[in-house]
Amino acid sequence: PEVIQRMDQIPTENMEAYNLYLRALNQYNTVDDIYNSKEWLQQAIALDGNFSTAYALLGNSIIFQAGFVGDKNTADVAEQGKAMLEKALLLNPMDGIAHATMGQYYLWYDKDFNKAEIEVLTAINLAPSDESPYVSYIDLLLATGRFEEAIPVGSKLLERSDNLTHSWVKMALIWAFNNQRERTIECIERANALSANNVYIITEVARSHLLIKQYDQITDALNRYEGDLSIPRAMGLKAIAYYKIGEIESHNRELNSLIQRSQQTSGGSPSFYTAMVYASRGETELAFQWLEKSFEEIGRAHV
Repeated sequence: PEVIQRMDQIPTENMEAYNLYLRALNQYNTVDDIYNSKEWLQQAIALDGNFSTAYALLGNSIIFQAGFVGDKNTADVAEQGKAMLEKALLLNPMDGIAHATMGQYYLWYDKDFNKAEIEVLTAINLAPSDESPYVSYIDLLLATGRFEEAIPVGSKLLERSDNLTHSWVKMALIWAFNNQRERTIECIERANALSANNVYIITEVARSHLLIKQYDQITDALNRYEGDLSIPRAMGLKAIAYYKIGEIESHNRELNSLIQRSQQTSGGSPSFYTAMVYASRGETELAFQWLEKSFEEIGRAHV
């Protein structure tokens, strides 16, 4: 009966609103994309105030303004984004996308891993054919050090969407965290063969190279992106790669850019990536200082 009820649900009867929602979907390559998505979703909600999935995606767009390609401070977007997700779940408690996105919120903003897992597993139960809850669950498992548990989840993701680049990228990260070098490389090659010009894909490929210590490959992967890549995640990855291969001048340039960005905004987590760079240099005390700064910036969102 639950499956039949989900099948009978129509996200919206307003086709103009639905088309705006589709335009907003998967538009997170740049800061401009985030703001465009937000505007389209606001228009969709104005046309249909009961469009729960549009509220969910709007909440995601808002909190993503402080994400890895965003430029907003965490405190400026956290509560507004969460309010949109809560509105989506109020309108439709069976909205799997809303539950998956709320799981991401609890993971990255509140650091409440128990609530995050409940939301993500609920999303998988409600939307078993949708890949986004599986991606959210993989993020949670990797972030909390449950690397082996992520393997079957990644396999299920591939069963559902082996033609999508991000599925292979997630599997590459899973194998990398499990110290499976050859399998990591195989998944990277599959992802590269699909050749998506997407900042998320490119930087996740670079992260995979970092985890298996292919430092020369990090900048090669990032340079394949056809667009502006002046974001903290890319700066951090480049800084580590340059340090490991001995290009100290380039390393210092990227590290200084990160530190300057951290003085301007917490958007994109420059403090976290600065901590990563110092950790890669073996400067543990400095790494923890920057990690503390990163957590303080997140904490201010809930004051």
